[in-house]
Amino acid sequence: MNFKELLILLQLHRCSYHYLLEIFRYIVNNQLSEQYFDGDLLREVIHRVNLSLDNRRIQQLPLDQINLSRLDEAKNLTNRAIMIGESIYPSNWLQLPQPPLIIYFEGDLALLKKQSISIIGTRNVSHYGIDVIKKLVALMCEEDWVLISGLAKGVDTTVHLEACRLKRKATIGILANGFNYSYPLQNASLQAQMGHEQLLLSEYLPNQKAQRHQFIMRNRLVAGISPVTIVIEAAKDSGSLITANYALQYNREVFVLPGRITDDQAYGCNALLKVGANPILSIESCVAEIKDLLRQMNNS
Repeated sequence: MNFKELLILLQLHRCSYHYLLEIFRYIVNNQLSEQYFDGDLLREVIHRVNLSLDNRRIQQLPLDQINLSRLDEAKNLTNRAIMIGESIYPSNWLQLPQPPLIIYFEGDLALLKKQSISIIGTRNVSHYGIDVIKKLVALMCEEDWVLISGLAKGVDTTVHLEACRLKRKATIGILANGFNYSYPLQNASLQAQMGHEQLLLSEYLPNQKAQRHQFIMRNRLVAGISPVTIVIEAAKDSGSLITANYALQYNREVFVLPGRITDDQAYGCNALLKVGANPILSIESCVAEIKDLLRQMNNS
């Protein structure tokens, strides 16, 4: 098996991200990444890594639990997976403290080569928020930007649906579960459409159901993949604020839609403005400011 197949095989063994990261580092540091890994070399790598982890709280894979019978399954999954270091891997993720080692995909990988903008927000989006999203998506599609979101209810769904409605290759959904499941369930048809016409990405094996901690992990990818994150309505302590805070930590630009102080769904956006986020004063000025920021980034 090659390096990529090895990592996927270990994922099939339910190895944690941190354990896979230690395996990855050992192989790279010992210049083994181009090696063919037979059973003996795989066990040697596992043995060496396990020895190095004796005093650390990372669950190890015991040597007697290595199951090579799942290698064919791992090989099949490589056709739908990107490994860190491959040319198509999103370069912005390399700046993350925990970049995904393997990312699974369905759809058109060419979308990863386009300029991306992340748009996030409440699951309880207002009619006003929907109207703003539609106008933003229309202008951004004219710029040939790809719009990233998390395929959740509300803002995410509106972003993806509007991009699909415009008949453009213009949106990427990053999931908190494997492709064989849909969350929320009512987005099953949208997920299928995007997997066929647009692009879906997931850190998780196809049969992995959504779990609570995976939404936070997904949020870091939504925030990290784009140089700009836009927040359309967010309640206090919402998941959207977690994503926005990730974006700020990663030195991304954050634009937010201001709201009335009496509106619960505006609290998060107004709080972000207080700490220096960019206000959206009009659709046209927002797009113009982002164009200028991207131009500066490309020239730096």
